[in-house]
Amino acid sequence: MYESRDNGFLWAAYLKKSFDLPENLSQERFLEAVAEKFGNFPLVYVVEDDNKGYRGGRGIVALVPVWTDGWVFEPSVKFFGWATKRNILRSTVAFFQMMRHEKSVGACLVKTTKADFRYMKHMEKYGVLYVRGRVPRGCPEGDVYVFSIEGKK
Repeated sequence: MYESRDNGFLWAAYLKKSFDLPENLSQERFLEAVAEKFGNFPLVYVVEDDNKGYRGGRGIVALVPVWTDGWVFEPSVKFFGWATKRNILRSTVAFFQMMRHEKSVGACLVKTTKADFRYMKHMEKYGVLYVRGRVPRGCPEGDVYVFSIEGKK
């Protein structure tokens, strides 16, 4: 879960242009903008993985805000600029494994566009996410694809 001690990593991610926020914000204004952007989410997870960019070889590679009504969990993810393809794959699989085994989760639901369909479909190979359907013209970019996994609730 996100803690205030993670702010330094978020600032570094902002400097690497990992957030859709205005440029040249002060650290104080940046933290306000992050609070505005992610503060309404009931849960915000910080994802760590092995990464050569960290002195210790392991550190934060993503932020995952999650909407939930107490049964359905809908995550979105923001990988930081230094996250490698391996970080992205391992973190995605690990996150959905966590959701699958979490006793507070009824279902984990993911909606994506055609641009990310193949990647999310790849999660079926790991047994952590399955295609459930398509919503034609579900967003301005086109169709929306729905994936889910059952939790343990």
